[in-house]
Amino acid sequence: VDECEEKLACQCPECKCKDTWGSYECSCGSGLLYMQEHDTCISKDVRSEASWGFVWMVILGLAATGVAGYAFYKYRIRV
Repeated sequence: VDECEEKLACQCPECKCKDTWGSYECSCGSGLLYMQEHDTCISKDVRSEASWGFVWMVILGLAATGVAGYAFYKYRIRV
């Protein structure tokens, strides 16, 4: 049985199917990685720009909280 010809395997749009003796092999082109359990191709390049933005937001939030706490302590600002 040729699973590639019958479209039984490697059904994602970026997938390339290669028929082997008694089985098949799936792969992806142009820098993509094939995930067999999900039958999909994902990018090998990981970009973590959003996560670094979140880290900086947390750091700046903690710094602002510290400055506000110091101002309340130093000047005894009453709310």
